[in-house]
Amino acid sequence: MKKDRTVLTEELTVMLLFILVFVSFETTSLAQTLAIKLLIEQPSAHKELNDEHEEIIRTRENSESSVTWKEYKSMAFTLQVNF
Repeated sequence: MKKDRTVLTEELTVMLLFILVFVSFETTSLAQTLAIKLLIEQPSAHKELNDEHEEIIRTRENSESSVTWKEYKSMAFTLQVNF
């Protein structure tokens, strides 16, 4: 990193080290880490995800129940983010 011409910035190095810790355990962790990173960088996407999930919870009869198949299939934006 101390060379004049390097592609690694301090921010990129920290991010790669952070990802490496999770990758060493399993690939699902990498996907989750990248999803969180990208959502942090896109506050509008994060807000839309929260709004979608809060709407589903608001319309439930029991707000403490787990996600139903119908609710899962109704998460249009969440499904786009996941894939």
